[in-house]
Amino acid sequence: MCIRDRNWKGKTEFNNEKLINWVEKEQVVGEYRKHSNFMFLKVFNAGHMVPFDQPYNALMLFSNFIKSTLQYVLQKKKKKKKKYSALI
Repeated sequence: MCIRDRNWKGKTEFNNEKLINWVEKEQVVGEYRKHSNFMFLKVFNAGHMVPFDQPYNALMLFSNFIKSTLQYVLQKKKKKKKKYSALI
């Protein structure tokens, strides 16, 4: 994994994180490592064309990414609304 070898802020912490199994339908379909807001995910039995090689797992990966991103954005908007409503 070339990310582990690059020089960047957070490299040591990221490299020290353990790999976590990614499970779908009670099967380990990949593994990921996460530190702060950066994640590297490896999909097993797939090349660079993950949607072609693993269509269901690619869909789950994409769906979870969108949900996480949207959840983060919605949480920020809720916090802003609460902050502004407290001022009124």
